[in-house]
Amino acid sequence: MADILQKSGKIVLMGNEAIARGALESGVAIASSYPGSPANEILGSIAKVSEEAGVYAEWSINEVVAFELAAGASFANKRALCSMKNLGQNTVADFLHVINYTGVNAGLVLVVADDPELISSQSAVDSRTHAIAAKIPCLEPSNGQEALEMTKYAFEFSEKMKLPVQLRVTGKLCHSSYAVELGKIRKNSAEAFFKKEPERFVCIPRNSRKLHKELNKKIILAEEEFENLAFNKLILTKSKFGIVASGFSYNYVMEAIERMKIDASVLKIASTNPMPSKKIEELLKNSETVLVVEELEPIAELKVREIASKMNFLGKIFGTTTNHVPREGGLTVELAENAIAEALGKKIKNGKNKNNEIPARTPALCAGCSHLGFYSALEKAMKQLGKEFVVVGDRGCYNLAAHEPFQSLDTCMCMGASIPMASGFDKAGYKGHIIAVIGDSTFLHSGINGLINAVANNSNITVCILDNSVTAMTGQQPNPGTGKNAQGKESKKIDLMTLVKATGIGFVREVNPYNVKRSTEYIKDAVLSQDTAVIIFKAPCVLKEKKVTDLKFEITGNIGTEKQACAAIKPKGEGKTIDKEMCVGCSICAQIATPGSIRVQK
Repeated sequence: MADILQKSGKIVLMGNEAIARGALESGVAIASSYPGSPANEILGSIAKVSEEAGVYAEWSINEVVAFELAAGASFANKRALCSMKNLGQNTVADFLHVINYTGVNAGLVLVVADDPELISSQSAVDSRTHAIAAKIPCLEPSNGQEALEMTKYAFEFSEKMKLPVQLRVTGKLCHSSYAVELGKIRKNSAEAFFKKEPERFVCIPRNSRKLHKELNKKIILAEEEFENLAFNKLILTKSKFGIVASGFSYNYVMEAIERMKIDASVLKIASTNPMPSKKIEELLKNSETVLVVEELEPIAELKVREIASKMNFLGKIFGTTTNHVPREGGLTVELAENAIAEALGKKIKNGKNKNNEIPARTPALCAGCSHLGFYSALEKAMKQLGKEFVVVGDRGCYNLAAHEPFQSLDTCMCMGASIPMASGFDKAGYKGHIIAVIGDSTFLHSGINGLINAVANNSNITVCILDNSVTAMTGQQPNPGTGKNAQGKESKKIDLMTLVKATGIGFVREVNPYNVKRSTEYIKDAVLSQDTAVIIFKAPCVLKEKKVTDLKFEITGNIGTEKQACAAIKPKGEGKTIDKEMCVGCSICAQIATPGSIRVQK
């Protein structure tokens, strides 16, 4: 990571780091998040310098807790930043649709990182829709400098309007690097206090009816201010072809125009909600054909069409709804060129999306990952029991077993869904064995609720908690079961065994998944218990420990037909070999192979 505490001058920052720096220059006092790409580096950057910067930084147990914590800090007169990925924002919708009524005290900025390409997400929710539904201001930077400056502006505007402000970014902005001009870091010296206003902060119906009216007034005032927002930029030319681009899409449009050598008027929209209506009107008055370029939903396009209708605009409008701009996946310069060419009725030679030429790579569990032992044991147990079964998965690196050669998961939805869904199979009368698979961080995030419900309602399911004591898939961030905080310091550690037993469950066991035989027996015992059962498969993440033993293994014969999914096992001619550099000495391969075919290297 870059030195985001550098005093002044220019520095190369990732987009997420620029947001973190903007928060520090704003005098942020509290920063919270739950790990989720592409947002991770925002909190990660702040946490790294939090003590020196005088900021409280926290990896919270889930996004709801993170946002509610930040809101409490704002109510107590401390500026707060909460960051998360787009899917995390789905979980905070309940609170978001109440805090918009109460408003905030000190500035509260919600940074939401969208994943249009679905690089690390199961759905590509457009977070702008949440801001519009909640009637809160939403800003979209197009580069690192704007990310820094908009973060600062968002805090100021939040306090001015007494509303939370959303900053919407996408993966490419988050992880691209920019030369950024730094301002002065400001430490928050405001005293924490809270003025009691029950008619504002106690959301009972009689109060909310009044607050709803106030919210509608605020968003109208926000639109008036955004008409003159410097980040919204209108470039008018003599051309009758106009382009509207929001956020990061503006970069694709400008490069496409330059490469195609065409003349066009361009409106860059940096305020998604509310949008600069007068600037849109001005572009429409100057144009006969308008193309709207944005990632995912036609948010800007529908606003352009609404204004065009009121103006009786007689020209043509193209965008997502006309299939000129794709509604799925992230944009590229080539896709922008295609859209511009089609809108102008021209042909283009280089319209192919070059991203599609990148060879596909199947995601896989790390060499020696303890999850390999669990899935090997699960497969053995189900074969030995010889009955129909379903494996209900959850979100985390363990869902990589959905790929070949395991293909072990039958469902994989959203955070914490595995245990309630498994209970649903049971209550529906499914006759087979029902296995829920969930990681430690996800269990603490939202899985515990499903387990309490399953125990209380006598669900006949087996819950397998894969505990590697870290939030592994998103970059080794701590969780309450890790015993470390965001700064890497010792903290109180939540013991999963104690927590699970507190539910009153009858069957709970803990086993090291590197012991495939014992893990197999535990799974069979749990399934045959005919009750809610939990097995905690506990072993540290191999990326954290680097090795399991000092042993190295080699293939000396036909390893058989068992599924060998370790990344250290490589093809060699018509056979296979073990990469000595990658082997961590876990012995899982030797345990499941034909006896004697994999041995300890002498």
